Amino acid sequence: MGDLEAAIKNDTLKDASPELLRSYLSALCSSRTAGSTNALHVVQGLAVNHEFLVRHITKLDTANGETQKWFIRLAIASLIGTAVQAFVAAAFYFGHPSVSRSDEQASSKAVQTNTQQHDATSKVDQAKPTPPPANQ
Repeated sequence: MGDLEAAIKNDTLKDASPELLRSYLSALCSSRTAGSTNALHVVQGLAVNHEFLVRHITKLDTANGETQKWFIRLAIASLIGTAVQAFVAAAFYFGHPSVSRSDEQASSKAVQTNTQQHDATSKVDQAKPTPPPANQ
């Protein structure tokens, strides 16, 4: 118990190992007699528990920082993926030379070919001589 009092007075409790802190708590709990409470033991127990909580919160904060870094990386990757998709869609729509527009060009050529065939058929129909009227 003298070690615990010295550790609290010298502010070295934060440097103690978890096993030593547990032994301090165990000693504080077992040193009480039934029905009596020593205020000094209560305060010392609170100091030890406070140190446990500080260490636990520090671990949680470190883990939270790492998780936050991973989520930021994930969000950046998602934004990059979205930007690439938007670029590819815009490039296809506006005819960027690095993107193939073979489907659109093929349909455009098909329309052009159909128009030319229709024009040619119309010219052939116009060039045909009209039959003479039938005698009645």
